[in-house]
Amino acid sequence: MSDETFTIRPVRPEEYSTLGQLILDSYNALPGRVPEPEYDVQLLDVGGRVADGVDVLVVVNAANEVVGGVTYVGDPSSPYMEIDDPDAASFRHMAVAVAAQGHGLGALMVEWVIASARRDGRRRIRMHSGEWMHGAHRLYERMGFVRLPHIRHINDEVRLYEYLLELQ
Repeated sequence: MSDETFTIRPVRPEEYSTLGQLILDSYNALPGRVPEPEYDVQLLDVGGRVADGVDVLVVVNAANEVVGGVTYVGDPSSPYMEIDDPDAASFRHMAVAVAAQGHGLGALMVEWVIASARRDGRRRIRMHSGEWMHGAHRLYERMGFVRLPHIRHINDEVRLYEYLLELQ
């Protein structure tokens, strides 16, 4: 897989279910993830996100197979924006297929998000990440994100860390 070429592009309708299942499967593969049936429905609903006007991107390999995806929230007034900050963009539901992990695809998607936030005139990127997403945390910190002290408690078992990247 290391010799493959990957492309990031908008998700196509025929890929909605594939991407939704990929996201759910990659989240469920993480040790420490607590099952959240209502959230799992949201993860699977790629078409709903697209219909609501957010950008959903896929990463495809040379065979045009979906191997990753991310939801970019460039509009601070979007219902998908979890943080009240009129100068921020965000991203959600980022995942890489288990078999494709370790090849820089997460970084590719975060770089796309950063470029899009700059294009959209945002001053920063703010987002949440589950406390069990250790690999993602390392990626975000390597890319300049800072973990803020606030922890969002979804329930007794699910806690989300907040990350911030100031854009220059």
